[in-house]
Amino acid sequence: MPLQAIYKTQAAVTSILLSCLGYSRNMPRCVVYAPESIGGIGLQHLRFEQEGVQQVLHLLRHLHVETTNGKLYAITLMGTR
Repeated sequence: MPLQAIYKTQAAVTSILLSCLGYSRNMPRCVVYAPESIGGIGLQHLRFEQEGVQQVLHLLRHLHVETTNGKLYAITLMGTR
């Protein structure tokens, strides 16, 4: 998903979610996405969630197809057990 589409989707969903959680939908986004440990709400941005999922999918594809990278990933994973 392109970044602009992610930001547009995130903006609409965040406003609705904030209202459902009892916060003002106009709350500054720096507070919305700030960690709870420093007084924020701690919501995760969709962009970072998507990147993490894409990295896991990339790893799984390589492991499944047994590419050279997949073999290296498998060796690394076996070493971390």
